[in-house]
Amino acid sequence: MENRFGVEPGQIFYCSWGYDQTNINFYEVVRVTATKAEIQPIASGGVGYQKVVARPGVVREWDVLIDLPAKSGGMTKLCKVVDKNTIVLRSGHYWAHRYDGSPKYETDILFGH
Repeated sequence: MENRFGVEPGQIFYCSWGYDQTNINFYEVVRVTATKAEIQPIASGGVGYQKVVARPGVVREWDVLIDLPAKSGGMTKLCKVVDKNTIVLRSGHYWAHRYDGSPKYETDILFGH
């Protein structure tokens, strides 16, 4: 099923966030409705100094941006879709953008994580 904005299961979105560092969180769409997408947090992997890529299908057990606590049993969240390239993660405070597969910059773990 595809929703009215063109978002489909299997697509990946990412959010870049942080105050004095840059963090990247990836999300995979697992289900859609007409106007929403159900997402689950997925892992990332390094591809060089301070660059990360999504690891589809490798579910993370927690996620601070979408209020999923560790070991909650249900690791998905229904989110509003803004358009085919953007979803709202939590009350409009965080937005995730469609991932194009390119490595994204993230602050190195030795510098603030």
